[in-house]
Amino acid sequence: MKVVLKSFLAITFLAASTVAQATMQDPFVAHSSIQFNIELEQIKQLATNGDVEQQFNLGLIYQRGHVVTQNYKTAAMWYRMASEYGHEEAQYNLGMMYYSGQGVVQDFNEAVNLFRLAAEHGFSPAQYNIGVMYMNGEGVVQDYHQAMSWFLKAAAQGFPDAQNSLGVMYCTGKGIQVDLVQAHMWFSLAAMSDYGKAKSTKAFIEANMDQVQIEEAQILAQEWIANHPNFPE
Repeated sequence: MKVVLKSFLAITFLAASTVAQATMQDPFVAHSSIQFNIELEQIKQLATNGDVEQQFNLGLIYQRGHVVTQNYKTAAMWYRMASEYGHEEAQYNLGMMYYSGQGVVQDFNEAVNLFRLAAEHGFSPAQYNIGVMYMNGEGVVQDYHQAMSWFLKAAAQGFPDAQNSLGVMYCTGKGIQVDLVQAHMWFSLAAMSDYGKAKSTKAFIEANMDQVQIEEAQILAQEWIANHPNFPE
């Protein structure tokens, strides 16, 4: 069983070490074309005049290609303008573009720099992505301790990808001693946000735990929730 568990967790670890794309609301998804065209011109004028939120909105519109022709380079241009004024979602989205080479030359160093700017504002998807980049050694020197530190920041805000990754780290011993009780706790928390991979992995590791360990993990999860009253939202 331990050999099977090790193989299963190795696969889970690889699957967990990928950056996350945050979900952001398209401001015009329910608008008619005529209304959209009128408002788009207004938004362009405001953005040109320095409205940071509208600069971000234009980046989102051109990245997704809603009504306008999709144009990643134009999206990156507007995101960059908003990023320079500290807009964390623009910093994050531009970081994702640099990470994937979408509309810009792929550059992990620039991606991690932009994620760090957004993370300093407390933006949990950016905190998680920095953790992934430390885990994988992308744009930074591979450092499991740094990865865990960033995952903990995002997990504290209820970000399920980070909670799942912490569970995987405790299972595989990446940067920390193997601890199935801690792993179970983090998988349980991620599962409460309907994170599918966490549900299946938690069920799998329970086969390698005794009832005392499972109950201890459940108590730890309850204590964590009590200290984080906004979780799950």
